Amino acid sequence: MKTKFVNVFAAFIAVAAFSLPAFGQDAKSLDELLQMIESSSISETADSRQREAAFKVINASMLSYSNKLRALKPLKNVVQTD
Repeated sequence: MKTKFVNVFAAFIAVAAFSLPAFGQDAKSLDELLQMIESSSISETADSRQREAAFKVINASMLSYSNKLRALKPLKNVVQTD
């Protein structure tokens, strides 16, 4: 169990070591880096909310259309020709 924790911790450190320089190239200080990360997460959250709202609108529209189709009475004596 202890070796698994050490391996996971080492992997986390390795990923952090490789990803921080990518963010850090534009940042001049740790405060700027933190602000970049926070603004990135805020914009991702806003995008996620926007996609969720669009999905809800489309889903409601499809549900309404489905209910309208169910409300229609089936046509009798309709012959299908292929």
